[in-house]
Amino acid sequence: MFQSNVVEKCKANDRAAQLQLYRKYCDGMFVIANRFVKNADDAEDVLQESFIKA
Repeated sequence: MFQSNVVEKCKANDRAAQLQLYRKYCDGMFVIANRFVKNADDAEDVLQESFIKA
């Protein structure tokens, strides 16, 4: 329930919900991105682009 509610709020451009979603997933997504690109700066770029596209 949490995720679908937050996602719906994100779709409605609720900045607080967007920040909540970011904080929940950013660390895990960074680790995965860093495994692929093997560079912290590039992993941060991948993470940022991923959230922008989402």
